[in-house]
Amino acid sequence: MISEVCGVIKEVDKCLSKTILSTGDECLDELGYTAYCPNAKNGKLGECRTNGGKLSAWFIWLLEMFKTLTNVDDFKDINGQYVEYAILWLNSKNNLINSDTYISTTTIYDILEINSSYWYNEFRDKIEKKRNAMNFCDYYMHKLYNLLKEICSTINKYNEDKNN
Repeated sequence: MISEVCGVIKEVDKCLSKTILSTGDECLDELGYTAYCPNAKNGKLGECRTNGGKLSAWFIWLLEMFKTLTNVDDFKDINGQYVEYAILWLNSKNNLINSDTYISTTTIYDILEINSSYWYNEFRDKIEKKRNAMNFCDYYMHKLYNLLKEICSTINKYNEDKNN
């Protein structure tokens, strides 16, 4: 199960790399943008105009992908750990919204709700419950995500080595 979670996080992180965001290029998998971006760009619907919009779209996409993983019965996973993983991921991305300014966790949730209110509402209860339970210093949230990312790196490397 954690291997699948790590694979999903790895895909999202590739699409939100600083290189892609700084150049304005799109990721090969545009599903996150086209399905969950509420904003218009160049007169087209379903494209994100800002990094905050992209972050919102990918957060919702991440939750949607977690719903499809094995052993998830109506997204009622054990102790809501998928939502916890998504919240840790979201908190680690605050520098993507504006690299010159630190954005607080509360502001990230405000941006998420503004940019993706329709999709956010589907997960609101689960997010709010976990958000309140995980309401501690952003510094520690970032450290916890780094730990999850290291665990995922180890698992991904193991899986790659096993396949070779």
